[in-house]
Amino acid sequence: MPLMHLTAAVPNEGARRLAWFIGNAETPAAAVAELESHLGFGAIDRIVSGALLPGVRMGAKLWAWSGGHIDAHDFRHPPKGWWFDRPASRQMTRVLARAA
Repeated sequence: MPLMHLTAAVPNEGARRLAWFIGNAETPAAAVAELESHLGFGAIDRIVSGALLPGVRMGAKLWAWSGGHIDAHDFRHPPKGWWFDRPASRQMTRVLARAA
């Protein structure tokens, strides 16, 4: 059973980040199952294809699941790379936000 159906073109930065985090999980199938328990069955494929743009609630769930590396705003920005390019870390962003 395939985990995700990746289109030829990356639809947005959020889809790219989500695919990367799932693909690099210790057990991708478990990551998909856990995330689907929060988002609903079939949501991941729709998000990754660009057919579903997460709103605030779904974005908050993605933020928590990814440790702050994916949020709803990412799905409204063009991709910053291809499917398997490592996303830029948001660690420094979180450090700077805490310092402010």
